[in-house]
Amino acid sequence: MDEVDSKLARMNDKFNDKLNKLDKLDELDSKLRNTASANSLAVKQLDSRLNICEQSVKNNSLRFYGLKENDNENVPELISSFVTSALKIPCCMTDINFAFRIDLTKERYKILLAAKEKYGKDKVWTTGGRIYFLKDGKKLLYTPNDE
Repeated sequence: MDEVDSKLARMNDKFNDKLNKLDKLDELDSKLRNTASANSLAVKQLDSRLNICEQSVKNNSLRFYGLKENDNENVPELISSFVTSALKIPCCMTDINFAFRIDLTKERYKILLAAKEKYGKDKVWTTGGRIYFLKDGKKLLYTPNDE
């Protein structure tokens, strides 16, 4: 009988040991889930901040449409040449700080396209990275959730 009691005691110890390990795994899983959730929120906040920073870099700019795109082009030179010849305003490359082929960030450009689809391209425009539209004769700021 002592032998059976001894085996039962060892089995009980092993069971309790396994149970403690499961509790520790549950604790670790809970911590990982909380960390993943916090990281997901942090990533969303960083994405938002990055989009704002990208857009602020693009403020105070001029937008030119219809300039033919060529491989290996020098965009500041292209803009300088266009401004001088078409607009008759003397402009050299040193007058241009930055020149890009696109004005809005990818995210805001997608939003612009959605707004144009919804309200019509003649009623939607951008200023300073913000997207506006006309509705019932009123100028409104567009957000992707507008219905």
